[in-house]
Amino acid sequence: MLCVITRRSPFSISPYARFAGNLGRKRSNGANRDMSLQSGYDKLFLANVGCHGAWPPIANPICIGAYGTIDNGVFNYVGTVQSLLGISSPQMNPDVAAKEIDFSTGDFSTTNWVVEGQGEAPIEVDEFVGYGTASGYISYGFSSAGCIVVVAPDATLSQVAQPLEFASTIWNAVMANSINWDHNWQVVYAVYNSSNYVVIANDSKNTSIDLGGKASILSDFGAGTISGQLSLSGQSEKDYAETGYNEPSLIGYQVLQFSEHHKDLVRIPSPNGEQQKMPNLNS
Repeated sequence: MLCVITRRSPFSISPYARFAGNLGRKRSNGANRDMSLQSGYDKLFLANVGCHGAWPPIANPICIGAYGTIDNGVFNYVGTVQSLLGISSPQMNPDVAAKEIDFSTGDFSTTNWVVEGQGEAPIEVDEFVGYGTASGYISYGFSSAGCIVVVAPDATLSQVAQPLEFASTIWNAVMANSINWDHNWQVVYAVYNSSNYVVIANDSKNTSIDLGGKASILSDFGAGTISGQLSLSGQSEKDYAETGYNEPSLIGYQVLQFSEHHKDLVRIPSPNGEQQKMPNLNS
């Protein structure tokens, strides 16, 4: 069972390894992946960002106005309220920088290595500064299954300007068109995007992964940036890992949900989590 208390590796590592050691890349269809990883990924986002995590790879569109259910941490797309109800897309706030996304759960260790010349044996280093274009890699591994790491230093938030007004517009249209609305459906009203991101979900024991690239690029990770392409080797078929560099991608989303028993109430995430009354509802 995944623990969603975020923590760093219990091992002593350099600041350069801290950021870069949390990276990896792998794409697969996810058919053999444990559903607990998806649920744990979602819970990790809820605990650290206050939004749902968009479990990659995203098979269905998640956009403003999309509605569907969330099962085991995965958004199951049904459609959009704009198409279903014939309403206009809502006014949006300007995109803003989101809360820093750099968190993990589980234990992992990292070791930095540099190869100074072709045919030379790798040497262990504390940091990559000063090695320039030399090849380097970070070897890191998980001693147990159920580890998740997420890094997205440039995430942005795009949100509906007036979520309660948006909810009222939806519900008025539902009533006017006599739509049989499923109260398990949830509607997306905010999305988190990032062009440079890293996701690792580890589902096998004693996994070792090498993340390789130029030492200068690995050094930049210590400064909190993703500045270039990296290579990855060693991951298991049970693991999921992906990086993006200058590849805009959805990484999280927020939803509202209408009350099943009170037609004028909607649940929009807030510090106290209480349902809120929608304004301007038609009788």
